[in-house]
Amino acid sequence: MKEPKICMPEKFNGDRTKFRGFLQQVKLYIRMQPDRYPDDASKVGFIGTLLYGQALSWFAPILEKDMAILHDYEGFLGELIATFGDADTSRVEETKVRKLRQGNRPASTYASEFRQLICDLTWHEDYFISQFKWGLRDMIDESMPEPMQVDVTRFQPLTPQEKQRRRDNKLCLYCGNPGHIAVNCPNKRTNSKVAATLTIQPDHDIRKGLIIPSTPVETCLAPVKLIMSKKTLSLIALVDSGASSCFIDEGLVKKHGIPVLRKNRPVVAEVVDGRPLASGNITMETIPLRVHLGDHDSHICFNVISSPVNMVIIGMPWLKKHNPEIN
Repeated sequence: MKEPKICMPEKFNGDRTKFRGFLQQVKLYIRMQPDRYPDDASKVGFIGTLLYGQALSWFAPILEKDMAILHDYEGFLGELIATFGDADTSRVEETKVRKLRQGNRPASTYASEFRQLICDLTWHEDYFISQFKWGLRDMIDESMPEPMQVDVTRFQPLTPQEKQRRRDNKLCLYCGNPGHIAVNCPNKRTNSKVAATLTIQPDHDIRKGLIIPSTPVETCLAPVKLIMSKKTLSLIALVDSGASSCFIDEGLVKKHGIPVLRKNRPVVAEVVDGRPLASGNITMETIPLRVHLGDHDSHICFNVISSPVNMVIIGMPWLKKHNPEIN
């Protein structure tokens, strides 16, 4: 069968920004013409004819000394990549994708660039989705921290106006009804199949920047496993329908070397009655961690906070996704 006609790859002068495209063109060209380049020596020789400038200066001594690598295609590619490729492609692409914003461009253009950048990353799909949404243009002032409090009756963020309205009218900040406060909200159990109460009460103590419950509260605790590449942590998690996200203690993160990333912008964390978290805004999050709880497996990016009493908190996003039965 006649081999297809394809364009000759452009020559390469050692410019690192063009190396990846050059390498893919060369590989494709050779793959599409196996009869023309049947062995390692012919493949390496062909690549050599495409080098000039700094790249040729690197190749010339190899050719002059008739080094063994001239007969080792994969080995030659490895040396070529080590010399002209990015030292840490994943790290470079991760930095680029976390800085990527839609701006004034069409969403399709932003999406196309996003897809190109994530090719070398091994993040979990949920994290890709989260990062993609983060970079989309919206009407929110990006210089302001983003509140993380959920109105459980609608699963929508409480606006500052709505929170103030509930405070002014002495309504529960959890469900919006009168006659009680969030810490003992009776609707909390009917809005989720998990019987859970808050771990933070209005009469909390603040010691050394940490929020510590001053009186015992009823809680729903469950064994959980955090599964990482080199270790698995068996812990007890607080399953809390009043938590708008999932959280992990910073001390636990440091002790076990759990990888974390800096958030693009700080996030405000509030106690359900509207007061800010004593330890301040949340600035760090873990990479996606595999979490095994009961019969459920998932990947979670935990917000890192000071929580020495309940080191792992599983909140509403996980509950909405898995809708578990817990006695």
